[in-house]
Amino acid sequence: MKKTWTFDENEIIATAKQLGIKLTNAELGSEICEAWADRVRWAKVCFDEGRMEECQRAIEDANAYAS
Repeated sequence: MKKTWTFDENEIIATAKQLGIKLTNAELGSEICEAWADRVRWAKVCFDEGRMEECQRAIEDANAYAS
């Protein structure tokens, strides 16, 4: 299977676990999975920059894509 997603799945999963974000069960390469990963990455940026309110919103957004 050719990789069609734009993120390192192991890194994104580790970040999600670190931040307490639900893991998605969407298929790798799907639009939903990509959207979830984008929100996980954004939550990490906000966390690293100390913007905790924005990080919390990003976590909530990621969790919404995880179901």
